[in-house]
Amino acid sequence: AAADSAGKHNKHLMKHEEDVSSSIYHNTTVSVAAEDVNTHNTKSTPKTLNAVIHIGPYKTATTSIQTYSGRLYQNLAQDGYEMPWKYLQLKLKKLGKDATQGKNMGKIPEWWCKQMYFALCFYQSVPTHRMKKESSEECNRELFNAGVEISQKNHNSLLVSAEQFSNVEIEGVEKLHEYLSNRWDNVTIVAAYRRYYEWIVSFYNERQKDVIFNDAISANKTDRLLPSLYHELRFNSVFNEEIRHKYTLSAVSRYQMYFENVVVMNYHDKSKSILERFYCDVLPGAIETCRKLKSIKVSKSINTSHSRIYEELAYAAHRRGMINIKEKLNAKSVVESRRQHKIKKKSNAK
Repeated sequence: AAADSAGKHNKHLMKHEEDVSSSIYHNTTVSVAAEDVNTHNTKSTPKTLNAVIHIGPYKTATTSIQTYSGRLYQNLAQDGYEMPWKYLQLKLKKLGKDATQGKNMGKIPEWWCKQMYFALCFYQSVPTHRMKKESSEECNRELFNAGVEISQKNHNSLLVSAEQFSNVEIEGVEKLHEYLSNRWDNVTIVAAYRRYYEWIVSFYNERQKDVIFNDAISANKTDRLLPSLYHELRFNSVFNEEIRHKYTLSAVSRYQMYFENVVVMNYHDKSKSILERFYCDVLPGAIETCRKLKSIKVSKSINTSHSRIYEELAYAAHRRGMINIKEKLNAKSVVESRRQHKIKKKSNAK
C-alpha cells in the first residue's frame, strides 16, 4: 500500500512538473544556440548597463558559475561587469583592510558566502525553507550598497550569482525588481533547469552535509544515520515544502511575475558546458570573458553531492555488532574500505 501510494504521489509530481515546465518554456527566454554566441554577445552596446542575477537553484552548477566568476573577474571587468563582493574586496584592499573581516562575514573568505549575504538582503522575513548554513545569517548592507555604487559611481554592469535567490519570497522578488530596475538598463534573471528526480537526490544529499557521522555513531540511538529520501518525501512536510519552494519551476514562476527577461538554461544539454552557456550565451556583451573561458581547462564538477550510503552501511554493521567503530579515524577507514570494495566489484564485473 505504501509503494502504491508513493507511486501515485510520483505520478502526480511528474504531471505537475510537465505542466509547469510547459508554462515556463512558453513564457521564458531560453539561451541561444551555440552558433549564435557571437551575435548574442554583441547585441548589448558599450553604453548599456546590464544587471544579471543568477538565482540557481541549489545543485544546478551554481558553485561552478560562482567559482569561475571569481577566476574570471578581470575579464568580466573588461566586459564592464562588476560583482559586489569583488568590488568591496578591492575597495577595502585599497584602504589596507581585510575584506574577510567585514560585518557578518566572520573569517570565512569564500566568495560564495559574500554573494549569499547580498541575496539575503532581499529576504523579507526569516523563511521557513532555509538550509542549515543559512539559518543564522543576515543581509550585509555593505554588499547591498556596493551594488548601488557599481551603478551610480562606476556606471558598470552588475553580476551576482547566489542560489539563495531561489529561496526569496514574492515580496523579496518585488524588492529586487525595485533595486535593479532603477539603476540598470537591462535586467536578466538566470536559472538552470535540472530534471526533478535527479535534482531531488542531489539536493537531499547536499542537505545532509552538516550531519557529523561520528556523532551519530557515538549516540547509537537510531536505526539509520539519516532519514531516507523516501521517508522525507512521505512524512516530512517541511522538506516537501522546501523542495517545492526552491525547485527551478517554482522559483522561476515567482521571478516571472516581476521580470520580463528570465532565462532558463538546460542543465542536461551537453552540446556545451553550462559555464560556456552562461558566459557566452546568456551574459550580455561578455566577449572577453567568453574568450578567456574557452581558452582554459574547465573543471567538470566543483561541488559534487556526497551520498551517505557507505556511512549507512558501516553504521548498520556497527549497530548489529559486526564491527565496532570507536573513533572518527576508524569510522573513515571503514567507510572508505566499503567504498573501495564496491568499486572493485564493479571493475571485476566488467
